[in-house]
Amino acid sequence: MLIETNLLTQIEALKQEGKAFTLYAIADPAQEIKLRTQYLPKAKFKNQSSLLDPSDTSDEAATVAPFLVQLPSPSDDAELWKNLTGFAQKNPAALTVLASMHPFTKLHKHLSYFTEIRLPDETAMVLAYWDPAILGTLMGNKADTTLHVDGPVFTAKQRQALLSPIAVWWYWDRDGKLQRMDNQGDGVTFDFENRIKLVQVQVDMLVEASVPDHIISHFQINQPALLAPIALAQQYAQVERHLLGARQLRLEGMSDILNYVAAGLIYGERITTDNEIVELLGKVRQRELKLTQALEQFP
Repeated sequence: MLIETNLLTQIEALKQEGKAFTLYAIADPAQEIKLRTQYLPKAKFKNQSSLLDPSDTSDEAATVAPFLVQLPSPSDDAELWKNLTGFAQKNPAALTVLASMHPFTKLHKHLSYFTEIRLPDETAMVLAYWDPAILGTLMGNKADTTLHVDGPVFTAKQRQALLSPIAVWWYWDRDGKLQRMDNQGDGVTFDFENRIKLVQVQVDMLVEASVPDHIISHFQINQPALLAPIALAQQYAQVERHLLGARQLRLEGMSDILNYVAAGLIYGERITTDNEIVELLGKVRQRELKLTQALEQFP
């Protein structure tokens, strides 16, 4: 069954339950500008607004800022839903879909509130929950096997608060598989007078969750030839696998991590099966060799 059919079937099932919900999407044009110019143009959708504070966003940045948009039902615009779901499967970091029984203004206020959280030292940080890899980690979605950090990062109360105005939140994981998170309906709301404050372990988990994408972005800009032979849909999985290998070697500096992942992309399975390479990396783990020294001796 096609992924878009699964989503539309689930939406139809919600309608059969008699719930008067509205459908929304959170779109991130920074991942694909066609979301603004082609799929969800401002002129076509009355209810849409950036999730970032306009006072903190330049005109240029506003063009690619994540935004909430109210969508028509699939029965009212089947072509839109066909295009959006097909796009999302191929660009899973760029779009999520929500069903809510609340109006646009209330949902937008709620989601905008969660775009900023407090770190342990009280400084502010943007929380990019519109990225499914971050969202799945925040919520600890066990069905999503593509997550680099399983989570949950949020406490039970924080998870319930984020979902409080949302009936169902769908996203596509890094393999293009549809994921679903349901509000358990316990009635938890959140105090809008105080920002969510994370403890250090939560911060560390969020930082680690974003590392695979940072590595991919680095290679796309600085070493595109490393990724060129790999299908776009497979890049995240391969980078994430080699990142786990770097962690197993107890590599900490980003330079060493990038070098190890690059070596993994070049050598492929040999990095774990070639006896000479395995022996060299064992010395790295035991701190007998630096990674750069080991790489110089790779066959």
